[in-house]
Amino acid sequence: MPPRYTSPSSLLSLGATYEVHDDHLALRTKVHNFVIPFETLRGVAVRPPVVLMDVLRTDRGVRLPLRTLKLDLADLSEHVAIDLSKGFWRQLRLTPEDPAGFVDAIQRARSAWRA
Repeated sequence: MPPRYTSPSSLLSLGATYEVHDDHLALRTKVHNFVIPFETLRGVAVRPPVVLMDVLRTDRGVRLPLRTLKLDLADLSEHVAIDLSKGFWRQLRLTPEDPAGFVDAIQRARSAWRA
């Protein structure tokens, strides 16, 4: 089944493509392909540049930056923060072409998935 939303590769994403499917996210990087089922997705938000500072100023208190994985050049621009409930990496940071549109597509797909 084709994805609901695809963010094409770009300079900031280092050639990665990010897809929203009916029940999961597919994050395809040059090094690894991540598949994130919606049941492990705790939250998703658009965040300002500089990932380390963003991790330290999170609304839920200070988190260990060692459990945060940047998939691309998220330090240079507005990016998407994905919080996970399982796995070693509890936060992923990535830079889709349209961060707000990507988050909106995730939220719509998750709403349909829950229904």
